Amino acid sequence: MACGSFKMKISKRLQKIAEMVKYPAMVDIGTDHGLLPIYMARQGMVGCALATDVNPGPLERAMENIAAAGLAGCVKVQLCDGLEGVCPQKYETCVIAGMGGGLIIDILQRNLEAAHGFKQIIASPQRDVADVRRFLHQSGFCINDEDIIEEKGKFYNILDISSGIEEAYDEKGYVFGKILLQKKSDTMKRYVGAEVEKVRKIGRGELEGYLQLCLEVMGCL
Repeated sequence: MACGSFKMKISKRLQKIAEMVKYPAMVDIGTDHGLLPIYMARQGMVGCALATDVNPGPLERAMENIAAAGLAGCVKVQLCDGLEGVCPQKYETCVIAGMGGGLIIDILQRNLEAAHGFKQIIASPQRDVADVRRFLHQSGFCINDEDIIEEKGKFYNILDISSGIEEAYDEKGYVFGKILLQKKSDTMKRYVGAEVEKVRKIGRGELEGYLQLCLEVMGCL
């Protein structure tokens, strides 16, 4: 397949998301510049992809990048709000990344039937990840895997989700991720350590409970 003249450098976060995609047909919700589907198509990781965005401007840039990469035949674009008009029977994996947890919850909640139609959902909330975990369990989803990466001083959670019933987590599991606590990675240790330092610098009394939870988790990693 022709790669065209388009040059790109993908972030560590997007590369990890790509590695977690299990199926050859994927949709990238809120694609922005279309870098994830372009990268995956170039690497032969997917055979077809759909790049969507609610705003025309980013989608136009994605179209330009896809054309420059010579991938217009396998990476399509669609202007839509969340999962509106997206067919889960055609695209097995749905990626929702690069936005806050509240927006990810809203996208899934507004089209819950469609969301359950995907074989896999990859979600990477930039904040409020505990709320996302709780919502998933309350809405009939399982968290099959989770990873955390550090890039340019920031930490990103990436969740591998599918339909199913899973036993509820305890508070530590929801706040920090049950699977991440089990993995005990060096990145997770750095993340919890950074949270401890952040709370100590803020020094607000109402965060004392969270600080104690962080310290308890630190002792288990």
